[in-house]
Amino acid sequence: MFQFAIGLALATVTLACGIEQKPGTLHGSISIGPLSPVQRAGQKEVIPPEMFRQYSVLILSADGKKQLHKLKVSDKGEYSVALAPGKYKVNWSGPAQTYRKGEPLDVTVASEKKTKLDIRIDTGIR
Repeated sequence: MFQFAIGLALATVTLACGIEQKPGTLHGSISIGPLSPVQRAGQKEVIPPEMFRQYSVLILSADGKKQLHKLKVSDKGEYSVALAPGKYKVNWSGPAQTYRKGEPLDVTVASEKKTKLDIRIDTGIR
């Protein structure tokens, strides 16, 4: 009985500390705009695929000090990456003429879950 109790205790510690959790998925899209100084009400801007290709999504460590991934954005402005469960910061990189870069966004990825994070890039055109 004593050996069973020790075995159970070891199994519990192993499960609590040593088992890696399955990754989750971080996904989303970027939007870029405005593309012109005047836009009519109800008129939707069409962003050309070549514009999206200029941007990348950056996955950073929770403290923001280490870049973990640099993801290319699809022609439709979408991105997706499998990540270990945990906290991350997300930012973007693109052309130097982009208006301004925002602060990195905080995100938490859970094991075997999809987490959506959309990013808005302001061109500064007014």
